[in-house]
Amino acid sequence: MDEGFAANWDESGNLRTNPDRRNQLSLLADMVAASGANHLLDLGIGSAQFEIALRSRHPEAFTSCKITGVDHSSAMLELAARRCNSEGVDNISLLELDFAALGDFVPATLPDAVVCVQALHEVTDDVKRQVFTNVREWLPDHQPFYILDRFKYSADGWYDDWNATWNWLRSQTAEEALDFSSYHQRYSAKDDHIATVGDYREWLELVGFKTLCPYQCFNRALIVARA
Repeated sequence: MDEGFAANWDESGNLRTNPDRRNQLSLLADMVAASGANHLLDLGIGSAQFEIALRSRHPEAFTSCKITGVDHSSAMLELAARRCNSEGVDNISLLELDFAALGDFVPATLPDAVVCVQALHEVTDDVKRQVFTNVREWLPDHQPFYILDRFKYSADGWYDDWNATWNWLRSQTAEEALDFSSYHQRYSAKDDHIATVGDYREWLELVGFKTLCPYQCFNRALIVARA
């Protein structure tokens, strides 16, 4: 990922293709704060937008928590470091690491909560399953693994329903979002590794997690996994 793409994505907040993004990050921040996490591991931290959302909504929970952010993109990590420096944030450690190499990564301090925001759809299903295995090995029993991601949907026979849902989402934000036809064409052509919510839950449960999906809107969902 080059610096120009990363900066453009960060500036828009991806709201053109995910108009509910701010609500999703707010919900996740509330859940992480409620968990009482002391060490949060963020897999795919990107430009640290979630961490700033957490600090904005729950400053006490944020400042009392050590955060380790992992990402494969040096451009995104540079944005994260710049954002943290400008915001005076000093409780975040950043590490450049590919998801496929997580098996060789041993956190210096084991996390008691893990988040992964809009990142797993970029890696193959085999890598997803290995990530789930790694997280299960790190997390103590009953501690949460939060996954917020983009999931597979089919427009066959449901186009009008998806279109109405997308238009409703667009109406909830002042930001300019793509129309549904443009969105559908663009993301149907992307070379991502999209799976279903059911796939994620099945793979998580195979490695010993119990799962809940408390939020789903359009093709975005939040899954909570606990052993």
